[in-house]
Amino acid sequence: MATPEDAAGSAEPDPVDPWAEIELDDNFIRGAKRSEASADERVAKAQRVNAEHAALEKQGTISPYFTTRKRSFMWFRRRASWLVPVLILGALVLGLYLAPQIGRWFGAQLHPPGWPQPGTGEQTARIHPAVAAADSTSYSFQHTQINTSEPVTYDPCRVIHYVINPKDEPRGGDQLIRSSFVVLQHATGLQFTYEGTTNEPYSHNRESYQPKRYGDRWAPVLVAWDTPSQDHMLSGDVIGDSGSAWVSLGDGSRYYVTGTVSLDAPQIEALQRQPGGAGIVRAVVLHELGHLAGLGHVNDPTQLMYPHATGAVLTYRAGDLAGLARLGAGLCSTSF
Repeated sequence: MATPEDAAGSAEPDPVDPWAEIELDDNFIRGAKRSEASADERVAKAQRVNAEHAALEKQGTISPYFTTRKRSFMWFRRRASWLVPVLILGALVLGLYLAPQIGRWFGAQLHPPGWPQPGTGEQTARIHPAVAAADSTSYSFQHTQINTSEPVTYDPCRVIHYVINPKDEPRGGDQLIRSSFVVLQHATGLQFTYEGTTNEPYSHNRESYQPKRYGDRWAPVLVAWDTPSQDHMLSGDVIGDSGSAWVSLGDGSRYYVTGTVSLDAPQIEALQRQPGGAGIVRAVVLHELGHLAGLGHVNDPTQLMYPHATGAVLTYRAGDLAGLARLGAGLCSTSF
C-alpha cells in the first residue's frame, strides 16, 4: 500500500494549455482569414454527393422514396395552374357521360326500401305490339317525364294485374269492369289481367307495395265500389275518381306501377235504372280507366276524356285513342 508521501511524490504535472499565450486582440482578428467556397466548388460538391447517393441507392443502402416523392410533388406544383382545371373538367365530362348508366345501375341495385325485387314480372319483350296512334292531338297526360312532354307510362313488358273490391257492387258491376279493361287493353297495347276479388278498402294513401297482402311485387290495381262517405272525392256530381302511382328511378325516368279506381256505387246504380243509363255508366268507367292509364282531361266535348258526361260520347274517340296509344308505347325496364 502506498503512503501519502509516495502518492504526492508520484503526481503528474498539470498539462500545458497551447492557447494560453495567444491573445485575442485586434492583431489576431486582422490576421484571421475568412473564406467561402466558390460556385464551381459548390457544384462539384453537389455532384459528388449525388454520385455517392446514387451508388448507395444502387446498393440498396438508402431508399429513393423521399427524393421521388419530392420530385413528383414539385412536378405537380409547377403544372398546377393548368393541370387542376383540366382534371376537374375531365371529371365533369366523365360524370355527365356515365350519369345515365350509373343511374340505371343504382335504380336496379340500390332501390329504395319498400320496393319489390327489381324486374319482377318483366318479360323479354312487349307482351302485345304497340298500337298505331290515331291522327289527333286532342288529348293530355296526367304526368310527364322530367323536362319533357313524354308521358309517364306503365311498362309494356309486364302484365298489369287488377283486383275488385265487390263491397256495395251494383248489379252487373263485375262484368262492366272486366269488359271495360278489355277495351282499354286494345286501345293501349298493354296487358290487363283480372286477378280476382279483394277486401282491401280504397285509400288515397294506398301503399304501392303490400307484400303481406299481395306478395313480393307491386300491388295490383284496385277497383273499389265506394260512397262519398268512404271517398270524399265522390262528392256532388262526381261519379268516379282514379289515377296511378309512379316511381322515379335513379336516372330520373318515371314509371306507373299500380293505381286505384273508385266508383260511386249509389250514383251508378241510380243511372243504370234510367233510360240509356247503362251506356252512360260504361262511358264513366272507360273515362276513369283512361285516367288510370295516364290520360288527363281535355276541353274538347267530342272526346270521352271531357270532364263532364253528356251522354253524347260513350266510348273513346280519336283524341282519346291517340293519347292511349302513346301511353302504351312506353319503354321496358328491369330497374323497378
